[in-house]
Amino acid sequence: MIRSYTLGADTKKDRDLYAWIGHFLMDAALHEQIGMPITGHAEDRWHVATPEKGKARGFTSLRAGKSGQQFHMRYAYADTSMLRRALITRAIEDARESGAAMIFTNERHDDADLPALGFKIVSTRQGSFARWELKLNSGDGK
Repeated sequence: MIRSYTLGADTKKDRDLYAWIGHFLMDAALHEQIGMPITGHAEDRWHVATPEKGKARGFTSLRAGKSGQQFHMRYAYADTSMLRRALITRAIEDARESGAAMIFTNERHDDADLPALGFKIVSTRQGSFARWELKLNSGDGK
């Protein structure tokens, strides 16, 4: 199951979110793997893969740009590629439903999941990370 949360929208839901993702927040090895510590701000949108029992298996986090026309997918982590693609797909749907024209993320150059979902590298950075973008259908056929 993929559960969706908007940070700061509801105190009980915020507690639920942190209960699901808390072990990721404390995992230094995961922070190294994704290239940064995990943080959040009010209005960030989180999608969390939750089993019937046990710990969450993955998550994405989206932050809307000031204009709302673009979303930054800040994190996309899961314990399998299939689950990660499902989480990214849910993040794309969320951005599209919000009327965004584009979603972008900063991930490793050799990421296999992003190109499979239509993302393209638009710029490279020092080291192993690149900016990936996906243009979203505006709904008018363009």
